Amino acid sequence: MQRFEYREGRQSLKGLPDRAALSHLDKPTVIRIPGRDATDAVLVSALIHGTEPAGFRAMLHEINSPTRYAIDVYYLVGNVEAAKKAPYYSNRSVPGAQDFNRVWTRTPKTELEQTAAEIAAFLSTLPLRACLDIHSFTARHMGPHGIISGTDQKTIALARKLATKTFVSDAGLGTLIERVGQTMPSVILEVGPNNTNEADIYALRVLQVFFRACGVYPGELPDVCTRWYNKMMPVKVAPDVELIAEDRRGLRSSWLRLRHDIEQLNHVQLHPGMYLGKAASLDAFFTTDPRGRSIEDFLECRGGRILTRKAVVPSFLSKDEKIMKSCGFYFFEEFTP
Repeated sequence: MQRFEYREGRQSLKGLPDRAALSHLDKPTVIRIPGRDATDAVLVSALIHGTEPAGFRAMLHEINSPTRYAIDVYYLVGNVEAAKKAPYYSNRSVPGAQDFNRVWTRTPKTELEQTAAEIAAFLSTLPLRACLDIHSFTARHMGPHGIISGTDQKTIALARKLATKTFVSDAGLGTLIERVGQTMPSVILEVGPNNTNEADIYALRVLQVFFRACGVYPGELPDVCTRWYNKMMPVKVAPDVELIAEDRRGLRSSWLRLRHDIEQLNHVQLHPGMYLGKAASLDAFFTTDPRGRSIEDFLECRGGRILTRKAVVPSFLSKDEKIMKSCGFYFFEEFTP
């Protein structure tokens, strides 16, 4: 049985609000909207995570638009099952299942990895020139930003059009853009906090910018990206560590206190010696860095105080214990492409 569904045209979802449209989908779905030139196309991905409906809503807006595309547009609606778990848009992934944006490997083993591989094989047959993967985020003190996995000239040129900040994700996480980015410019756009009007508005805006940048719509675009970050260092909170309130008394080896405004440090240049919280040791964190770096390269624990050891820019810092353990956060360094 095919692990994803393929549809042609607008009709099956046209006129439906997002939840009604989602109820018409049973599995990951690729939808082709024909353009005037079928020999050229772009890919737009949405709902890779079930808690991030902004891209799906922007897609539905476009499906209901009478505008004719110059080239074909393929929409991928990814984690349909997670998004439909009651209440809608409350599960990032299907409970107990893998993260659908960590399974795009070339050596699939699990069912979800096989699904991703089947979708990737189909996408490889299409005349795609670029990919936009629309996401949102949980940490509320972050602005929209782009994420790329490659730094070739075409990818950089596309990213310059889409957001004022771009981060290079090169840690081999198994994301969709790591897979398709090997053959075309591919950008994740994090558009705002999950399930907010703010994110919905930005998602539609960036989708239309992407269309103009790739020739789906006519129009010239300025470069907007002014800050670039690379040397990604993935960090997670250790599974046996409990996140506690900053004002809680005492300090145990299994506790981690993060400063109360930790989320406001996202996308901020932190200088050496910046206080992040309290822990008995750096064993509260762990990393599987592809460059072989350790947490001690970035942090130190002095008298129970967690301090930055070097200048870094964090992303996805959160007070949510589940997120900090399952997804974690990242340190970056600023660079000029």
